[in-house]
Amino acid sequence: MAIGYTHDKPLVNTSLGGPTDTGMQRLALSQEDKQVRDWFIETTKALACSITVDAMGNIFAVRPGRRTDVPATFIGSHLDAQPRGGRYDGILGVLSGIEFLKTLEEMGLETEGG
Repeated sequence: MAIGYTHDKPLVNTSLGGPTDTGMQRLALSQEDKQVRDWFIETTKALACSITVDAMGNIFAVRPGRRTDVPATFIGSHLDAQPRGGRYDGILGVLSGIEFLKTLEEMGLETEGG
C-alpha cells in the first residue's frame, strides 16, 4: 500500500480512492474504504497497537502505556473522503496520528496510559 507519511509531507496514493476535480473520493463502505481501513490496521499493529472495531465500524488503535489503570490518549479522524472533501479530507488527521505513534516508537517514549 503506497500511503504513508514522511516528516515533511504526506504521501497519498490515488489507488486508495478515486480522483475528483477537488481531490480524492473514498466513500464509506466502498472497496477503497476497505483497502485504507486494512492499511490502517496493518500499520498501527506494526506500531504495537491493539485494534478494536466497534459495532459501527470505528477502528480504535491503542498503544500500550506503562499503566492500564490510566486512560489512553486518543487522536481521531476519518479514513473516508467525500466527493468534494479535497485531497486530504480525513486522511491527513489519520496520518498525523500515525506519525505521532511512529515518533513515540523511534524515540523510545512510553506513555503513562494505554
